[in-house]
Amino acid sequence: MSHVIDPSECAEAIYRTYGPDVYAVAYRLTASAEDAEDVTRKVLLRLVRRLDPCRCAPHSPRWLRRTTVAAVLALREREEPCPSSDNPNREARDASPHGRMERAIARLSVEYRDPFVLCDVEGWPHAEVCAVLGLSPEVLRSRLRHAREALRNSLAASG
Repeated sequence: MSHVIDPSECAEAIYRTYGPDVYAVAYRLTASAEDAEDVTRKVLLRLVRRLDPCRCAPHSPRWLRRTTVAAVLALREREEPCPSSDNPNREARDASPHGRMERAIARLSVEYRDPFVLCDVEGWPHAEVCAVLGLSPEVLRSRLRHAREALRNSLAASG
C-alpha cells in the first residue's frame, strides 16, 4: 500500500538534491547569477508540480537537463541579454585557474558557450546537445572547435 508523501518535504528534498546542478548549468549558460536563480526556481517548481504524490521520485536526469536548457533558451527569447549582475570585483578577487576559466566561458558568445558548457563541462552526449539546441552534428563539432580555440586564446592572453 502506498502512502502520500508530504509535498513540502518532497519539494525541499528536490531543491536540495537538484538545485545546485540546475543552478550550475543555468549560471554557465546565462553568465548571470540573477538569471540562473530565476531559471533554477522555474525548473525546480516545474519538477515539483510534476511529481507523483505517492512517491518523491523525479523524472529522469535527461528530462531535468532538457528542461533546464529549455528554460534558459526561453529566458533569452523573452528579454534582452543583460550584463552579468555579479559583483564587478569578482574578477580581481578570483585569479585562480578555475575562476579564470569560468570568466573565459562567460565571455564566449552564446552560440559557442552553450555547446561547450553542455558537452565539455557537463558531459552531455553530443546527440542530446544536438537535439536540445537544434543543431546538426557538424555544426555542433564546429562550434565546439571554435569555443575551445577562443578559450585557449582567452586563457593565454589572461596569463
